[in-house]
Amino acid sequence: MSPVAATSQQASAAQIQDLDSIFRLAALSGPEGAAWVGEFLAPEACRSLSRSRRAIGLLRQGRIEAGRRQLDLLEAEMSGLHPDLLEVVQRALYSARAYQLYREDDLERADAALGLADEAVSRAIAKRPFLMGLANHSYDFCLQRARIARKSWRWDEMSRHIERGRGILDNRVPICRLADGKEIFVSSVDEFFRSISLDDTVAPQEVADLVDDERRRFLFEYAVRENYVLPGFVVPLP
Repeated sequence: MSPVAATSQQASAAQIQDLDSIFRLAALSGPEGAAWVGEFLAPEACRSLSRSRRAIGLLRQGRIEAGRRQLDLLEAEMSGLHPDLLEVVQRALYSARAYQLYREDDLERADAALGLADEAVSRAIAKRPFLMGLANHSYDFCLQRARIARKSWRWDEMSRHIERGRGILDNRVPICRLADGKEIFVSSVDEFFRSISLDDTVAPQEVADLVDDERRRFLFEYAVRENYVLPGFVVPLP
């Protein structure tokens, strides 16, 4: 495996691990979070989130039709989903759907799907503040939109998305805005994570990784360097 592919897989694995940590931390944030995770997330959303992850895995393998079928099944299940899970599963569905559409070169719909995923995160946090951690990777939507713009040869738009992501990491730009106008910054998410008293279900290193600014910037800037490689060109590694 090339160093580029290896690093990309490491970044993806890191984000999946972070998402798992985010839900475990939600359970530790207080009685409300613990009740929600115990009642809803474990029995239902784990199945739904597993389907979205399975779809992404298939899409990365180039099995586009199989990945699309998984997402179609997940979308069909949405009508029977408990309302308390809706936004969490919508985030997973729409972000995975965006990747499917990106792989199919349906770039306008891919960008729209990312917008829906972003909105789902804001609604989830507004309804359940203990899901604040979901915002932790919302700056990744900037990178995904930059990739879409790059594939469309829209260089100025790509640069705007990248600069917005950098602004989020610099704490100059909010990650998201809630319906009541409240702005959520990366510092707000870090503060939330640091306020939680840990037990043996979450290792201190997991929280350290989530609030590790250097780690976030490395993953972000690595992806940015990938964006600036022209489509169809191979850049030899030293």
